[in-house]
Amino acid sequence: MRLRSIAACLPLLLAPAAQAAAPHWTQVRSPHFLVLTDASVDQARQLAGQFERMRSLFLAILPATPDDPSPIQVLALKNRSEFTALEPPAYLAKGSLPLSGYFLHAPDRAYILLNLDSTNIAHPFAAVYHEYTHFALRKAEWLPLWLSEGLAEFYESSTIESHEAIVGEISPSLLGILRSNRLIPLQALLTADAASPYYHEEQKGSMFYAQSWALTHMLQADSAQHHTHLIEDYSALLRDHHDPVTSATQVFGPLDQLQRRLDHYVAQFTFRTFPVAAIIPTNPANYPATPISDTDATTLRAGVLTWDGRTAEARALLDEVLKRDPHNAAAVEAMGSLCNARHDGVCAKKWYGEAVQLNSASYVALYFYANASMEDRDTGHDAEIESSLRSAIRIAPSYAPAYDCLARFDVQQRRNLPEARAMSVKAVELEPDVIAYRLNLAAVLLQRQESEVALAALDDAMHVARTPEDVENVQTMIGQVKHFQQYLKSIQAPVEATKPSTSK
Repeated sequence: MRLRSIAACLPLLLAPAAQAAAPHWTQVRSPHFLVLTDASVDQARQLAGQFERMRSLFLAILPATPDDPSPIQVLALKNRSEFTALEPPAYLAKGSLPLSGYFLHAPDRAYILLNLDSTNIAHPFAAVYHEYTHFALRKAEWLPLWLSEGLAEFYESSTIESHEAIVGEISPSLLGILRSNRLIPLQALLTADAASPYYHEEQKGSMFYAQSWALTHMLQADSAQHHTHLIEDYSALLRDHHDPVTSATQVFGPLDQLQRRLDHYVAQFTFRTFPVAAIIPTNPANYPATPISDTDATTLRAGVLTWDGRTAEARALLDEVLKRDPHNAAAVEAMGSLCNARHDGVCAKKWYGEAVQLNSASYVALYFYANASMEDRDTGHDAEIESSLRSAIRIAPSYAPAYDCLARFDVQQRRNLPEARAMSVKAVELEPDVIAYRLNLAAVLLQRQESEVALAALDDAMHVARTPEDVENVQTMIGQVKHFQQYLKSIQAPVEATKPSTSK
């Protein structure tokens, strides 16, 4: 997954309102999004409706179901300078492409940041659609890397209206890359993983994204023309743990023929798009709108800054809020997140503990307080840790980190290993793309001396790994499990040798 830019701006329906003397913040709540903006209420409602339609579309056409424990927070800014004050450092360097938005999946929640002050472009929400595709597919851990990126590229150019969407519009930039370079051999494309140079080296990486998009587009076009379901059939085999190359050959045909078809496909001059009807209609006019204080808006801005790497600026904003209102629960929780982002466990425990006292219904604060306390080895708070985790699970039953943490707590306490196993399995079910949960599941299984099951779980984890670090961590854990197996054999052999033989 990569951070994608929107190179210009939103269409006229999102044109900025007249500049006010001071920011006036409004929050609009839809079923799955919270839009905070200093623009008009009508614009906020239109944005909320747009993203609800996006969610409905992707829910209908993608092979996974998003199950969000909390609404995605959208921060829509009408002034470019305010937007620039929040965008990631990588996009602030001289010569960088201007952003008009991005999607940020942080440890505590997901954010969408939008700049409403730009010029018109064809696909203003491209970056959001791309990353939301990954977000919606996070439970489809069986997807190979090429298909995950191919689908994200395919859907990022979608045009989503009230009752219809058009997906699969052509990307001239990707076509340009493909037509200027030799295509990657399909065997290499289909098997590329986190360690593959085709995914990580800049020039090869660009080709990887472009060719993944082209193959996805061609397969979708074939399916539309011949009334088949090529990607769905291929995905079904992958879900059953079939090899990606064997599955491709079975569904798409011989790879040499598929390679030639793809060569011809990227060279052609016309491409089809794909209309999708029956998007669930929304009525944004009914979404409730609430004035929001500058304090609450500043706290949300600090949350974005925390997770896009600008922690010093986040701290300055939170200090400002807490100076005015020391008992602001959201700001206290955000300070805990800031400490967490800086890997300062003692600091995180302090602030999250205060956040729990101020708002015992915040499952985020409950989880992070318990996690920080465990890392601090604070055995005097065991009952509080357990209570916090069980409360977090009760409040947000789809919040995977709390299940994972309770499993680790049970192991740390050397008790209730059956529950630890069940909690670990639940965390993996909820967020199968998180390698850490799979590693922790293997550790729980090893504690229960289920080493073969642990190796099977780690084999599944290897298929999910998306970075070289993930691959290395899984390989290290596999080595530990195998070392444990050898240890058991070494202590069992002398015992077997001393057993008296029996004869009939």
